[in-house]
Amino acid sequence: MAAVVDWFDRRTGIRGLLHQALDEPIPGGARFAYVFGSGLLFLFLSQVLTGVFLALYYVPSADHAHTTVAYIVKEVSSGSFIRRLHVYGSSAMIVVLLLHIGQTILFGSYKGYRELLWLAGCAVRADPRDGVHRIFAATLQHSRQANPGPQFDDPTRDWSTDMNENVHTLTTTLDLPHVAKRIAARIAYDYVRAKARYLYELPANTTLVSPQQLAPILNTMQRATADVRYSLSQRFGLAAGYWYDSYDAQDFARSPGTLDSPFFPALMNLMYLNRPYRAHTASVRLIYNW
Repeated sequence: MAAVVDWFDRRTGIRGLLHQALDEPIPGGARFAYVFGSGLLFLFLSQVLTGVFLALYYVPSADHAHTTVAYIVKEVSSGSFIRRLHVYGSSAMIVVLLLHIGQTILFGSYKGYRELLWLAGCAVRADPRDGVHRIFAATLQHSRQANPGPQFDDPTRDWSTDMNENVHTLTTTLDLPHVAKRIAARIAYDYVRAKARYLYELPANTTLVSPQQLAPILNTMQRATADVRYSLSQRFGLAAGYWYDSYDAQDFARSPGTLDSPFFPALMNLMYLNRPYRAHTASVRLIYNW
């Protein structure tokens, strides 16, 4: 075995690469706080493996999504266990990621010729606005009690569904590092608009009447931020910030005319996760740089 490793090392230099990547002295010795990075990598690999396994059976469509999930849980060997690993692993990744970031900041692990590594980690972080886009896509009416027409009483179910969505994002930022002596300011504005439609489609040779399409769903999010910082000294500073958030949703499911009874739209509105809102937030912070 050693001869095989030597032969492979002479041609690839694998031992030197492993030594440079793994054999790194740790100031103060190994600690429990240093396991979060390795734990995060393990969780990521677990998500990839379990996700690939689930993707072999799962069909992401309005017609077969629930059926394929039920098949994975009830019929596939160890399917329920692997699905739970994938579900809980996604939440565990967020927790371990926050612990890893906190440990890196508190211990100053980004120092000592690791600045580029820290910047690379910040660059690949999840953008919070990605969550906004996913919220817009999730507001489609997959499970709402809308009546697209009597033709969908057809027992052969000779029709299909599809989704069409468009998301437009505008981001502007103005940094003023030297507004005055010891004063810096930052102003930003984000605008996101999404239009989504749930489509009913028929095959070319169908005998059914053309379906009555549902109205599109429009979502608009605006965020304006302003932040001013005043440096008291090289390490201490004061900051004041203001956030304005606005979210609008034009959804036919929230209309009183969607259902027969006026009571149910009101009840649905209470359970509606993405209700329109306006929010004003102000903060005052004490900054310490180390």
